[in-house]
Amino acid sequence: MAESGENFGHVLVLMFLLIGVWDVFQNVETNKCEMTYMWELPEYYKIPMQGNVSKQFSSYSLYIYGEGAYMKEAMKLKLDGIPVLFIPGHGGSHQQARSLGSVLLRKAMSGGFNNHFNVFTADLGEELTAFYGGNLGHQTKYIGHCIKRILSLYEYAKHKPTSVILVGHSMGGVIARGVFAIPDFNQNQVKTIIMLASPVLAPVLNVDRYMSQYYAKTNQYWLEHISKLRDVNTISIGGGPRDFQVSSGLTRLSSNQSNYLSTITTAVPRVHLSTDHQCIVWCKQLVMATVRYLFDITDPKSHQVVVDVQQRVRAMEYHFKKHPGYGSVANRDSPQKFKPSSAYTWKPVSDFLWSLNKEEAGSGSYFTFDITHFVKQFTYHLVARTDSVREKWVLACKQAVNEKCVEATDLSYSSTGMMRYRIIHLDLRVLEEQGFTYVVFPASKVKEGKVLGVNILSDHEISSEVGVPHVFSNLWTFGAGYKHSIAMHGAENRFYYKTVLKDFQAIYQVFKLDFPKGAVLKTEIPWDKGQEDIQKTSIVVKLRNTPHDLEDNVVVHIYMDTPGPVDLQIKVQYFEVLGQIVRYFYMMLPVFVLCNVMFTYCYQVNQMQLGKPCHSLYDAHSISSKPYKVQPFISLLKLFFGYQWFKLLWYNVGLPTPDSIILETDHRMWFTMAPLILFLYGFELFSITRVMQVYAIKLLGKIFGGFDNLLTGPKYLYLIFHSVVLSLLLQVNSSFALLYILLAYYGKLMLLYNVADMDKLNNTPYIKEDTTDKEDKADDGKDKDVANTDANKVKGKKEPKPTRLTEDEFSVNFIVVQLYLWLFIFTLPSFAGFIQNYRLNLPFSDPWKIQSAIGSMLFLLTNVHGTYDGIMASNLKQSSKFLLPIVVLMAVTSIFSLYRHISTLYCFILFLCCVCCFL
Repeated sequence: MAESGENFGHVLVLMFLLIGVWDVFQNVETNKCEMTYMWELPEYYKIPMQGNVSKQFSSYSLYIYGEGAYMKEAMKLKLDGIPVLFIPGHGGSHQQARSLGSVLLRKAMSGGFNNHFNVFTADLGEELTAFYGGNLGHQTKYIGHCIKRILSLYEYAKHKPTSVILVGHSMGGVIARGVFAIPDFNQNQVKTIIMLASPVLAPVLNVDRYMSQYYAKTNQYWLEHISKLRDVNTISIGGGPRDFQVSSGLTRLSSNQSNYLSTITTAVPRVHLSTDHQCIVWCKQLVMATVRYLFDITDPKSHQVVVDVQQRVRAMEYHFKKHPGYGSVANRDSPQKFKPSSAYTWKPVSDFLWSLNKEEAGSGSYFTFDITHFVKQFTYHLVARTDSVREKWVLACKQAVNEKCVEATDLSYSSTGMMRYRIIHLDLRVLEEQGFTYVVFPASKVKEGKVLGVNILSDHEISSEVGVPHVFSNLWTFGAGYKHSIAMHGAENRFYYKTVLKDFQAIYQVFKLDFPKGAVLKTEIPWDKGQEDIQKTSIVVKLRNTPHDLEDNVVVHIYMDTPGPVDLQIKVQYFEVLGQIVRYFYMMLPVFVLCNVMFTYCYQVNQMQLGKPCHSLYDAHSISSKPYKVQPFISLLKLFFGYQWFKLLWYNVGLPTPDSIILETDHRMWFTMAPLILFLYGFELFSITRVMQVYAIKLLGKIFGGFDNLLTGPKYLYLIFHSVVLSLLLQVNSSFALLYILLAYYGKLMLLYNVADMDKLNNTPYIKEDTTDKEDKADDGKDKDVANTDANKVKGKKEPKPTRLTEDEFSVNFIVVQLYLWLFIFTLPSFAGFIQNYRLNLPFSDPWKIQSAIGSMLFLLTNVHGTYDGIMASNLKQSSKFLLPIVVLMAVTSIFSLYRHISTLYCFILFLCCVCCFL
């Protein structure tokens, strides 16, 4: 009964993992992006590089993009536009610049080329820079040369540019920031950076030291020189849920400076949709927003990018953060002032909830709201909406004669376009402190628009609090969730409500909010200004990072079309909860799989230390791999890191900052139960791979059973052969050497499986041998054994090895093979980089060569003795004491930084395996 319950638990955990994977890859909205088409045939003209750059970077090229008649002129390289350089990312092509280049060209043509852009694009050989960080520095240096070369093309231009706009996709955005860390780079040559789905916070695959060093150098430079980079506008745009290659949590910029903007496509005005990793380059809605931004940061006089950083910041916020709903950027340092029309009549309004009657507007009216009057009533919050296309639709004034403003100040630039409405939120206390006396709304029945409404509310009226349900609440609500009444009956003319979601602060939490039909919903994440979403009636809310301040809570703004009851239905989206865990923590699974491997190995070693036979792999794994061996250490370490003396002791020993601390404080993508869940997922992954490997060994062992004699013979011959082969393979690439070791080990495992009764070992638990009546049967069996021995000698057959010894040898060797297997898996990303560098005839610095060389030597040493071939228990006594602390240290320091200590700890573990054979 207990066994069936345990099996059910394993099936349940595996099902949760598969549901999470399905949610990440399949449970996303359909692609709503419109395709960007070229009007004429796209062309790319290669630009010759100066000096020895072409020889030094022979596999890279720089092109200028164009179409039709423009391209014929551009090929002459007598340019006078604004330079834009597109930088492709991981495996990206220079041809990905055509969407942005074509739209920029067509918009310039429609404006008579008053301002136009020259789009350049770099061909970086489609290198896999997300897999291998060794090429990042090489690419960055080339981009630095490209910037200098591009600016040199404008030597005789009428309007000579001094900077280049950088647009980077994926790892191209990382390179765009990395250019600034080049020692001799002139940072004045770049004033604007746009990054599309770029993992700027941390690498997606942190599996080699070159990648980590590049990120550390770049981020450190931007952190230390933040004051010098205040005039550089940096925009990072994530793709949202559809982008499973680079999660939007990694596209965040860590700085909160005004010249930085970090957002996702679902929050970009007039986009509000999710894009996948490749689609973000050609998505028409986003390309149009980017093009409008680029044109709005140009100076009509100099025909180049404006020098004033604040003007660029306003344009950045206008197009990517808060679009006010009308068609021009407020290019001014203060709100625009003007004199109201004398033809309009002035009509005071004292209602707290007011909507426009078009008949009252007449040919033109100014509806005034006395700020002082409403502040005295403790109603401080004014929310207004309109569907009018009037640019100056909300005003404020400081001086008034007979309730008529002498001079008005336009506040419309503070409004936000939302669906078919434009919304503005004003704090009357702030306006009163600034000296304003009236808020004014102009209206006319001859102007377009049918809706104009104002809600003025007090603190307790404007907002309500709703506690989010527990993540497992679906179990007792049967998936129905909870219903909360925000307003039992909507007051006449009230259209705005605000709900604060309490206790919604964990990265794994996902909730679906359902409101009555006709509601427009906007989510606001106070600690992450770049993550907003606007939907109708229903919205799914999830986080991409956790707050620093526990007082911060997610806010939902509700705008109703018609008054009435406002009921909130909130329920947990359990499938998406599992998807969040996979989306943000999948790269941490290898460490927890290795924890399962090592706990199994420790258990088998301890069995041998006690003089007992090894258990079956299934039993050893089930008995030994428990999450309480990892979870408490990670939690306790987080607790102790709050003490300064412990941190000093930790760093003085030479240990790095624990990954759980980095993920919680810097990345803000951590929760307490993450190690437990990841350990359980790792348990199931190891179980599946273990079963698959055993069955493969069994099948191949039968197929190649006739070649057993090839694995027997003088050991020194095999030692020489292995040494020569491994030496040659290590000269080529570490992956080849590790693959060879794996094949050799799997060959040995097939031999051991054939000799031993492994079907019995893997399907039944170990039962202690019954020794009763052995002495009584000894005499009867003696004659038979002698007869069988003589028969075997006659037939020329060898006497079989003891089965129990062979079974133990198989079990422990199988675990050792898992160590080599995962070390080989970690080398595969850099191996992909090696293949590409070899094809392009580029130098390659193998990040795993030292670890592979050490692993190869240990493999040779263990084969001299014959791994675990008749090991005595006393030989394991001392070495086994180091295994558990190593596993814990690996779980603490290598959760996210896979490269950092796994390779070193691997070698130490393999060294202990070797020591066991020689003690």
